[in-house]
Parts: sequence; C-alpha cells; structure tokens
Amino acid sequence: MTHLKIEHSQGKYSLDLVEYKPIDEITKEDLLALVDIVLTNGFQMDNPDEHEIKNDAHKIIYTNIYLKLKKLIDDKKSFKDESEMKYKEAIDKYSIATV
Repeated sequence: MTHLKIEHSQGKYSLDLVEYKPIDEITKEDLLALVDIVLTNGFQMDNPDEHEIKNDAHKIIYTNIYLKLKKLIDDKKSFKDESEMKYKEAIDKYSIATV
C-alpha cells in the first residue's frame, strides 16, 4: 500500500494505510513517523512527476517530502551495502564456520 499518494489531483499521506490526510495538514510528528516507516518497513509513494497535483501548496509540500524520502530510501540501501562491504572481512573472520 502507498503511504504518500496523489488522488483526485491532491497530495495525501497515511501513517496507517487506512486514513489518508491532505498533505498540507502534515505535522512534524507525522514526518518523523513516515521516516520511521521508511527505515523499518516497506514504503511506497506516488511519483509527483507521473501525476498532476492542481493545488500549488500540495504540489510544493508533496514534492519536497517525496524527494527527501526518496533520498532516504536510496541512502538506506547504499548505507546497508557499504556497511556490509566494510565489515565483511571482520564478519567472515570472526564468524563461526559451519561444517
């Protein structure tokens, strides 16, 4: 399911995938909750370049949040890959060999 979506030309968000609120009503606590969801669970969002948002305020807010969360998602993957490569030698060295 989608946490950030564009529906009827409006940006919306949901923390529980049940209740969707207009993006211009998002609070700091809601943003932190979305970041937590990105870091711990699967996260989906509509690309603003593929949908029309008629309300200018919604467009600005949605696009900025989308770009920040997309960067976080991309950085999360690269950080995980980088960490695995950095510590691979130590993990291999100190892991118990399976027979």
